[in-house]
Amino acid sequence: MMEILFGTVIINSWVLYNHGKPVQMPKKNFMEAIIEALTQVPILTETANECAAMPKTNHTFENKGIKRRNCAGCYNKLRATLNSKDAQRKTKKIKSYCAECNKGYCAKCFYEIHL
Repeated sequence: MMEILFGTVIINSWVLYNHGKPVQMPKKNFMEAIIEALTQVPILTETANECAAMPKTNHTFENKGIKRRNCAGCYNKLRATLNSKDAQRKTKKIKSYCAECNKGYCAKCFYEIHL
């Protein structure tokens, strides 16, 4: 119950923060700013941790997966607004993946993250 209330407070705050501004802050950045302000700990993004150190040219989109995986990009987008169980349930199940990262990605998320 508290998670729903807290999520509603965050979304309402984000809407009010962006109201009337010509350039709006993305919801993810707004949530990260609040977390950093409350915890005094900088947030490292997934791409900074895992994929940024590798040259992007080595990443190849493979569509030959045997088992279906959750799309890592879709999961991260849903996770910004949902709890982990709901995000996992609603994430696309795909057979494609990045051969370098060994993570499942739908075509849209692969190209958003790696190009």
